[in-house]
Amino acid sequence: MRNKYKQIYFVLVIVFFTACTRHINQAAIDPSIKTQLTEEILEMDKKDQLFRWQLLFGETDLAVVDSLSQLPTAEKVKHIKKKGAPGNKLTDSDYDKIQRIQDSIDQANRERILQIYKSYGWPGKTLVGKAAPYVTIMTLHFPDSLMVALYPKLKKEYKRGNISGSAVAQMYDKHLLQNKKPLLYGMFQH
Repeated sequence: MRNKYKQIYFVLVIVFFTACTRHINQAAIDPSIKTQLTEEILEMDKKDQLFRWQLLFGETDLAVVDSLSQLPTAEKVKHIKKKGAPGNKLTDSDYDKIQRIQDSIDQANRERILQIYKSYGWPGKTLVGKAAPYVTIMTLHFPDSLMVALYPKLKKEYKRGNISGSAVAQMYDKHLLQNKKPLLYGMFQH
C-alpha cells in the first residue's frame, strides 16, 4: 500500500512540474519578496543542517552541535563520531527520533521549495541570491524520482545563469550514486 502512495505522489510531482514549464521573469519580482525568500531559505538551511550535524557529531546538546557546526570543515571532521563510537552520546532511540525530525524537515523544505518554484520560478541566483547554494543542498535530499524530474529544468536554469554548473552536476551525480552507477562529474565519494 505504501508503494501505491509513493507512485501517486510521484505522478502528482510530474504533473506539477509539467505545469511549471513557463518561464517567470524574476527580474520583475518585487525586491522585498526576493529579500523575504532569501531570508526564508537561509533559515530553512540552518534548521536543515542542525540535526544532520547532531547525528554526525553524536551530541545531545544542540548548543554544542551549533558551535561545532560553525567550525571550518577540517575542524568539523575531527568531531564526527560514528554511531556507537566512544564519545558518541546518542542512543539508538536518539538516532531514530532525530531521523524522524530530519525527515519532517526535509519534507517541509521540499514542499516549500516546490511552492516557491511554482510561484516565482526556481529559487536560484536571480531570486534568492546568496541563498541559492543552500537550495541546491536541500534539493540533494529530495527523493531520486523528484531529482530526475527536476534535472532537465535545472539544466535550463544553468543555461540562463541562474544556478551553477556544480549544482546541476551534484544533482545528477547524486542520482547516479543512489542508483549505484558510476559518477559522471565525481561530485561525491563512494
